[in-house]
Amino acid sequence: MKERLVIHIGIEKTGTTSLQHYLYLNEARLASRGIGLLRCVGVPNNRLLAHYASFRDRERLPVPWCSENIPAGVAWYDLMRQRVRAEIDAFPESIQTVVVSSEHLHSRLRSCHFQKTTAPTDGA
Repeated sequence: MKERLVIHIGIEKTGTTSLQHYLYLNEARLASRGIGLLRCVGVPNNRLLAHYASFRDRERLPVPWCSENIPAGVAWYDLMRQRVRAEIDAFPESIQTVVVSSEHLHSRLRSCHFQKTTAPTDGA
């Protein structure tokens, strides 16, 4: 099990995209220091994570901008949970911190979402 999840909730137009590109350009170096980056939530902006967390009505979950051919609604929600869990489980033991970064989290989530939203890594 990983020790820590770091969620960078960037604010639009503050350099978040530059940070995200830097992280993924240095992915191997970060891994050598025990830090893993998720790929299944979108590279480099982790947009799918914000999309996952921002919809409460899973039956009507649209993914209009995603180029991937994925099912809608609950099937997509469950698929994302499985992909995140599988990717985290596949990290080597040396990876103890997982980092995600999305400026889309800032504008779409409110404090109540952090209490109500089930993270894609939770088992339920």
